[in-house]
Amino acid sequence: MKKIHSSLLLCASTMMSTVYGTISFDIQADQLQTLNAGEAMPTTGVVMLLADTDSNGFDAVEAFSFAEDLSTGITADGTSGDDLVLWYGDLSNSGMDGLLAAWLPSVSLGSYGSHTLSEGDALALAWFPEASMADGFIGVGASYGIFSQASGSLGSEWDVPADGSSSYGLYAFTQNSIMLPSGPESGALDSGLLVANLTTVPEPASAAALLGLAVLGGALVRRRVR
Repeated sequence: MKKIHSSLLLCASTMMSTVYGTISFDIQADQLQTLNAGEAMPTTGVVMLLADTDSNGFDAVEAFSFAEDLSTGITADGTSGDDLVLWYGDLSNSGMDGLLAAWLPSVSLGSYGSHTLSEGDALALAWFPEASMADGFIGVGASYGIFSQASGSLGSEWDVPADGSSSYGLYAFTQNSIMLPSGPESGALDSGLLVANLTTVPEPASAAALLGLAVLGGALVRRRVR
């Protein structure tokens, strides 16, 4: 199973070595929910926009740390990762639980370390109700949700548009959304699609250490039994 690794490569246009035009995203979602269906995630919860540059899909998220450096864009521990994090933040712009309203003005196509962001790469929204920007990390066992829709009838397709695209709409509105935009309600999502019903897993190094402890514990138990 492919995992989104702990060394997720977070990117910003200021980190690019090749000059491209920029893409701007209009990201809106309502209602992002906690593990309990129907309970809106708090405004302090962390939300991320991911890009699948390897064309192998989105799967389990591993625990990882992140930090924001306003002078150089967004950076993270490590120099490689499986998916790009194009943006992360919380719901403070909307000031309402469960309602995401974000404007991402300057994403560039091109190389980010060993990865290349290209037109057509799949995009996904991931949200972590139990985390916060102040934490600086996503811990093991944290609940999260992930949404990647091939085509959203209320917005644009959930993939990277052509270079220079402006106000590219990424929308995820459920049938019980309070901010459902104008248009056919048939385009609204089943509310179960925006529930944080997944759980982060340990990064490989941590998992190996835990396995080693489990094996050692088992050996000690067998020795005592003998």
